[in-house]
Amino acid sequence: MDTRRLIVFVLLAFTFVVTYQWIYNKFYPLPDPPPRSAQPAPDTGAGTSAGIDGDSISGRAGSTAAGGGSGSGNGASITGDPDAARLAGGDSAAPLILGGGPSDTLRLELIPRGASVSRVWLTERRANKPDRYVHRQNPRTNDPYELISPLRLDRGAPPGENELYSLTTTAVRIGEWGREFSLADLNWVAHSAEAGVAHFSAALRRVQDNAELLRISKSYALADRPFLLRMRLILENVSDAPLTPTLTQDGPIGIHDDDPTYDMRKLMWARWVGGALQFKHASRSELLKQINDPRRLDAGGERLAWAALLNKYFGAFIRPLTTAQHDPVARVVGTVAAPQVAGLVEDAISRFALAPPAALAPGASLEVNFEIYIGPKDEDILRRSDPAFADRGQLGFVAARDVDQSCCTFQPLPGVMLWLLETCHFFSRNYGIAIIMIVLIVRGLLHPLAVWQQKNMYRSQEAMARIQPKIEALKEKYANDRVRLNQEIMRLWGEENVNPAAMLFTMAPLFLQLPILVALWTALSSDVNLRNAPFDGWWMVDLSAPDALLRFGDGGVHIPLLSMLTGPIHSLNLLPILMGVTMYLQQKYMPKPGQSQGAAQPPKPTTPRKSGGMTPEETARMQQQIGVMMCIMFPVMFYNMPSGLTLYWMATNIFGIVESLRIRAQIREEKERRAREGPPPPSKRTGFMARFFKYVAEQAEELQKQADQVAAKSGGQPPARKPRRK
Repeated sequence: MDTRRLIVFVLLAFTFVVTYQWIYNKFYPLPDPPPRSAQPAPDTGAGTSAGIDGDSISGRAGSTAAGGGSGSGNGASITGDPDAARLAGGDSAAPLILGGGPSDTLRLELIPRGASVSRVWLTERRANKPDRYVHRQNPRTNDPYELISPLRLDRGAPPGENELYSLTTTAVRIGEWGREFSLADLNWVAHSAEAGVAHFSAALRRVQDNAELLRISKSYALADRPFLLRMRLILENVSDAPLTPTLTQDGPIGIHDDDPTYDMRKLMWARWVGGALQFKHASRSELLKQINDPRRLDAGGERLAWAALLNKYFGAFIRPLTTAQHDPVARVVGTVAAPQVAGLVEDAISRFALAPPAALAPGASLEVNFEIYIGPKDEDILRRSDPAFADRGQLGFVAARDVDQSCCTFQPLPGVMLWLLETCHFFSRNYGIAIIMIVLIVRGLLHPLAVWQQKNMYRSQEAMARIQPKIEALKEKYANDRVRLNQEIMRLWGEENVNPAAMLFTMAPLFLQLPILVALWTALSSDVNLRNAPFDGWWMVDLSAPDALLRFGDGGVHIPLLSMLTGPIHSLNLLPILMGVTMYLQQKYMPKPGQSQGAAQPPKPTTPRKSGGMTPEETARMQQQIGVMMCIMFPVMFYNMPSGLTLYWMATNIFGIVESLRIRAQIREEKERRAREGPPPPSKRTGFMARFFKYVAEQAEELQKQADQVAAKSGGQPPARKPRRK
């Protein structure tokens, strides 16, 4: 393959990949969900707009449902039955604020509508700077990080309208009546949020005499441990007849995307299987495919341990505080809350169906407690909140970091890289310097391999150039006998002690670094300490994001072809460009035959090159062009990567440049010494590959002789063969 054909092949392959992605995304999108109305009709009391119907838990989409109207709180009556009932709530829609004090790690905005959580901020403060938040909205401000916010179904609607919220109690169904009442849009009665506790209540009343039939209470309380919230639900039968209520309770929704390049948000859950935890996860697109039959998170009758909504660094975990003897969780599904809204990507949700084991007698009640962790996925922080969260054998919240495990690496390596990163940071107090220290450690360990590889490649290229005239002579001599030509070439390699496969070891350091590079990327994608961690304070202010020397605005810039590979271009990132320059310099200063002083130019072939072969000069030129293309492709691939990862690769290239210059100097000194002392005597012991090629050639010749003898005995004439080269 000549150089021109190689370039054309690479360009065609690149064009094919880009075209395939465009065609696939355009003509094979995700299957559309079944048609649904964005505004369902009001509930008549017998519908299933937000609750349970048989074995399914249906979704909600910001409807104006029965019982609460649009938030007026005075309830909608159900007529046509002497026992017609309605939901009753409160009149106020004012939000309540829970937490946010100097010692609190969470600040919640609670709203009466559905007794929901509207927003969640992480308000942990630094120990040495009490006025500065640990988790900030962006590195240039001191605003607390807003992890959860309302999910707007209509971007053009005013705030507060047509929105979905977290931890909404969506519906209650009375089994004896076969009716369901929507709680999602009802304004519950809100009580004061004092001493870290907020209370809400609603009631199901009889229309005829306004008597209470079912009392529903809900409370939120901040725990005394970091990032921990407790939620309590109480159903109390205050009627004069048994009731079997089933409550539908939503999990968190609307978690922010913390990665500008890839949407790393997922729904994850764990269930008890045979006394051990089994972890599962699904993306929003996977849940959308099962919208008609939502995925059971407690499949097989196994008890759910917890469900979580995750992004790159944080998670919102919800777990029912149940036991095998007392488990009011009848069913849990993972689904999509608003499948009918086009362009919505953050509506994955877990949904619980809560029911008593038997009908509630008059005066009896059902209490269900939930523990909710809203914070970083960091193992140390999880352990600080509850040691069981960091233990995979108990609750195992820490397994959420494994969801972002990348290919081309293995499980212990990201943990090792994370430990090494934190250790280097302990001494340097700067994560950028810590990354450079990792480069020095890794490249220092690989330095003997790099020296051996580059020198071996240099000698192999020189040897191939030296025997090239002999190879051309063999090609001319055995032009019509390809089998014999290959035998003689392998014999020549063995006699000259040449290993053509040695040049394949050129990529050995890169292949050894690839798992380390991917493990470091995984560590950068899971270590919350790198979020908003600066290198210099004015340029690379966040090592977990692109360096963003110049920002282009919120929407970013869509560049044809390029944006299909990297996503929208939100900023001018200088670091990937500098990385490409260092890659080019590293390729340039790699030792090559003829570059050192005193290096003899390889002799040119004495005979014209046959088609299909390549001279050493053409091989070197092809390798150089491949290197140039890599210097272009790598910056494109790294353009939207975290600047910490790009910094690692650029520092690796700089180390490689210094290393190559040193190796070139050693090769030059070695050639000058050989020029003064004369060539060393030929080695009596040939290399393994040379002996291997010679053995293969001899075995092939022996097999050919046996074939000729068999043909002669059978009466056939063996093919004419030219005499063996002496």
